[in-house]
Amino acid sequence: MEMTPEKIRHIAELARLQLSGEEEASLARDIDEILAYVESISELDLPPDASRAEILPREWREDQVEPSIARDEMLDNAAETRDGQVVVPPVLPGQEEDA
Repeated sequence: MEMTPEKIRHIAELARLQLSGEEEASLARDIDEILAYVESISELDLPPDASRAEILPREWREDQVEPSIARDEMLDNAAETRDGQVVVPPVLPGQEEDA
């Protein structure tokens, strides 16, 4: 399955993202690579009762605490805030905007 510019624009619209042409092309390449990797996994010759977790190698890394964006800075970047929280449009049916 190839990611076309139309599919990328549709996904961006659903996510309410505004992407430049360069970002669309980059995202399409990235998604194509991910889908190719997933397809290569599905082509492995595995016994029907094998668990993927038993067969695929696990590469774990230690958790590392890293600096993050400050709360006030994050809130300054939000389109709308209320009482120290980011306000987003409702996504579930029946939700009210002012809840």
